[in-house]
Amino acid sequence: MGKTKWAVWAIVSLLVATLLLSLTNSVTAKVPIIYGCDSAGSPSDFFGPGQHVYACGSNYDPNEKITIYVVRYEDPYAAAYSKKSCTVEADGSGNLEPVDLGTFANGRYNIWVDRSTFDGVLYPLTEPYCNLGSCFPGLTVVPEFALGTILGLVGCFAALGLFAIRKRNSWVP
Repeated sequence: MGKTKWAVWAIVSLLVATLLLSLTNSVTAKVPIIYGCDSAGSPSDFFGPGQHVYACGSNYDPNEKITIYVVRYEDPYAAAYSKKSCTVEADGSGNLEPVDLGTFANGRYNIWVDRSTFDGVLYPLTEPYCNLGSCFPGLTVVPEFALGTILGLVGCFAALGLFAIRKRNSWVP
C-alpha cells in the first residue's frame, strides 16, 4: 500500500508540473515592449539636449499599426499630456525599427503605446508602456555641463588644494 501511494503522488505531481509548465509557456509567449533607443536601435535611456530620441519595440503583430506617446514622468498616461506622438506600423516580423521622436527639453519621460482602442488612454494589461521604474528604460534628457561650469569647479578645487598646501607648509610644531 505504501508504494501505491508514492506512485500515485508521483504521477499527480508530474501531471501538475506539466500543466503549470504548459500554462507558463503559453502566457509569456508574446508580450509587446517599447523602449528608448538610438538611431541604430541600441537601447538607451539617456539623451543629451538637442539629441534625437528614438523608440524601438518588438513582439507586435506583423504590420500592426500603433500610436507611440511620450509623456513627462510626472504626468498621467493620456494623450492630452503627450509631449510627442506618432502613428507607426510594425514590420512583417512584429518589430519596430527605430522611430525618430524628435528632441525633448531636459527632464524625465515615459513612453507608452496605444495599440487596441486608439482612444489616447493607456490600458496597462494589454498595451506596453515604459517608465523609469517598470522596464528598461524610461527616457531622461540630461543637460550638458557648460565649459564655464567645469572650469569653475576645477578652479575651486585648485584653490582648495593651494590653501591646504599653504596651510600645511606654514604649520610650525
